[in-house]
Amino acid sequence: MPPSYPISGVHGVTLLDKVRSCEIRKALNVEPLLRIERSQLRWFGHVSRRMLHERLARQVLLAKPTGKRPKVRPRTRWSDDICDLAWSRLQNYMRLLLVVRYLES
Repeated sequence: MPPSYPISGVHGVTLLDKVRSCEIRKALNVEPLLRIERSQLRWFGHVSRRMLHERLARQVLLAKPTGKRPKVRPRTRWSDDICDLAWSRLQNYMRLLLVVRYLES
């Protein structure tokens, strides 16, 4: 896994500069993760990595529903939300990585 950089370090400021995180995020064009998104990703990582296959939460996470789907638009699944969150987080990380490489050169 690539190293993670604190957002203040990427922007080149320290705590002594007393710059707010929201100002740094605005300067780098990075949106913050909401508390709900962060906790969902943490729980997903816990279940997918640490839980045994016999646990109910792991079985529900890996379950594939059977049967016919309705003709109307299907409801969004929790796994779809997790995929969207992971994809947006990856895009933010790649954007930050480009900024770090630009600042280092």
